[in-house]
Amino acid sequence: MPKNWGRSFPGQPWQVAEARHFVAALLEDEPPSLVYDAVLVVGELAANAVRHTRSGWYRGWFLVLVGFADDFVRIQVIDQGSDDEPMVRSVNSPV
Repeated sequence: MPKNWGRSFPGQPWQVAEARHFVAALLEDEPPSLVYDAVLVVGELAANAVRHTRSGWYRGWFLVLVGFADDFVRIQVIDQGSDDEPMVRSVNSPV
């Protein structure tokens, strides 16, 4: 199995589920707890990409990358950015 996989998805809300299925299929031979955590992570990151960045705009996209090493799996979701400046918010600040 290759050590790195990637796939682009259209920036549509229903594609978040497709991204989760993609990651689950790559990890089908791994322990169920790892698959659950990975699917949860990619779902959250992909949903944020579609909701909060240009990825959710007309003809937008997001990219899911999965990298395998001996003792970990790295998941990345790359989106198309935003017009707004990124900022860190405190836990108590209003959204």
